[in-house]
Amino acid sequence: MPRKEKLTHKFKNGDGSEIVTTVSVEHWQRGGKSGFGFSAGRGDDFISVPIGQDQVARFLHAGEFLRFLSTRQQWVEAVV
Repeated sequence: MPRKEKLTHKFKNGDGSEIVTTVSVEHWQRGGKSGFGFSAGRGDDFISVPIGQDQVARFLHAGEFLRFLSTRQQWVEAVV
């Protein structure tokens, strides 16, 4: 059974603007295949990563990385 969870994190930066970050985790099933995936987004920036059943270790590694980012607040906007 497909399932998706979405987490939203909001905070105000130094100039008072609200920054919203979303992380979604999904279990999917299509055409007899299944797997996992996660996506993260902030503003117009977005990344989606599919992870097959045989790659669960990658999924756990990605989760640990996202936890590190959330606790360190290292995802900072920069003008490129």
